[in-house]
Amino acid sequence: MRQVSFFLLFTTALGLFPSFKLLNATKQDYHGGIPSAGYGTKYQITLIAKTDYTHLSFDRIWVDNTELEIQVRGKNNMALSQFSKGDTLILYTVKHTNTDRTGKPLPEQKWEKTGIPIDFKGEAVIRYYLNTKERYLKIDKLDILPAENRP
Repeated sequence: MRQVSFFLLFTTALGLFPSFKLLNATKQDYHGGIPSAGYGTKYQITLIAKTDYTHLSFDRIWVDNTELEIQVRGKNNMALSQFSKGDTLILYTVKHTNTDRTGKPLPEQKWEKTGIPIDFKGEAVIRYYLNTKERYLKIDKLDILPAENRP
């Protein structure tokens, strides 16, 4: 029994077991109610933390070969700077395109394609840090939600 406990403690300390449980990963296109409101896609990855914010952090996601910043939110959809073991986290980002009054994309809002930093075939990759060590969460498929037409 001691050997099993030591093995679990050792492998957890090394970060060999995930520090979170992935619940779902979605993407949803949206369109503004008027041509100048813009359009885009929002991405949400929901997970349960198996450790607290002092050991685990998230900063980037690559989707459609585009690198975006991640915001960590709680169940109430408010930004979180701290979380505890067992908390539900929502990793949120938006790829928004501003448009002019005719609906044409503004030139300063063109998204640059950047390569994913690891070899991977799938729909998204999230960079996170476990005890300051860089790691990646690979997401094979994002569930597509119905498009949202905003007022």
